[in-house]
Amino acid sequence: TRITMNTGYDSNPAWSPPPGSSLLLKTPHGGETWLKGSLQTLQWDYTGYPGPTILIELLKGATVNQVITPTTPVGSGGSGSFNWTVPYNLPIGTEYRIRITSTSNGTYTDTSDAPFTLTAQNGKIAFDSLRDGNYEIYTINADGSGQTRITTDTAGDMIPAWSPDGTKVAFQSDRTGWDIYTMDADGSNPTRITTSIYYDFGPAWSPDGTKIAFDSYRDGNSETYVMNADGSGQTRITSNGDEDVGPAWSPDGSMIAFHSYRDGNYEIYTMNADGTGQTRITNNGAEDSNAAWSPDGSKIAFHSYRDGNYEIYTMDADGSNQIRITNNGADDRFPAWSPDGAKIAFSSGRDGNYEIYTMDADGSNQTRITTN
Repeated sequence: TRITMNTGYDSNPAWSPPPGSSLLLKTPHGGETWLKGSLQTLQWDYTGYPGPTILIELLKGATVNQVITPTTPVGSGGSGSFNWTVPYNLPIGTEYRIRITSTSNGTYTDTSDAPFTLTAQNGKIAFDSLRDGNYEIYTINADGSGQTRITTDTAGDMIPAWSPDGTKVAFQSDRTGWDIYTMDADGSNPTRITTSIYYDFGPAWSPDGTKIAFDSYRDGNSETYVMNADGSGQTRITSNGDEDVGPAWSPDGSMIAFHSYRDGNYEIYTMNADGTGQTRITNNGAEDSNAAWSPDGSKIAFHSYRDGNYEIYTMDADGSNQIRITNNGADDRFPAWSPDGAKIAFSSGRDGNYEIYTMDADGSNQTRITTN
């Protein structure tokens, strides 16, 4: 049937949606607490015909954090769903919402009624120990139970780093000269992933599990490098006449904290993940080193010699609000946050030799969990 009558050129027809079309997000509606790494089903209802596909986005506050999927079918029979595995590289915290939007008509959209929370489940603590005559790697539950040796080699195995999903551990070993290795979480399948004739050490896994940062003396002094998790694509990201050491990724993967001797003593710096934007965030006459980013990205724990021995401090991610959270005549060193951000593990010499302790994130409830 002819519906236009014109002597000109009529083209590009587009149907308007039927009256009463809408999208209504049902899950998450707000108030939920979801674990990173968990599988969640996003659900919605629709009326009329808002379009064949929808865009799903994750919001943090009013900002788009990531596109969960650029297009997925709107569904059938008035409802639709999408299965989403919550990424491990998302910082824990509140103020998360989901937004769905028709890909053909942006007026059809809906957002979670209230924020939901992302958190993490605490697992095991990995550490290295000399208890068997040379450095080996062990795991232990947070309450001190279940100590298990997971490397067995005549060479030294040290500085364990968990992959974000907990399935693998990266570490340094001198079994073929100091190189970086990965292994399964139970110690099986150790694999050498660097083969430099120089000292490669201090691995740190990126939050998405695709990359590992590490330090190397291959260029004459310690510099920081990033490589793919299989060891390929090794790229130097710092270049300085003095040592750059101890990379630690921010939870969103955008930044790396490290400590450097470039200003006459060790201070903590941050940089973008590609090495640009290097910024000093501590300024003290004594050593500040071994940064560890909190799971929500808001704080950095570190140890400092500013009070005459090593103590643990926390600060905001920009270096402000530095607070001492241990106070002991012996050295307290090497802080490591629990995945839920509630606790910090550390090493202390307060009982005559170095043992592993845990404490609440404010420094309270310090508890020794190894005895050797």
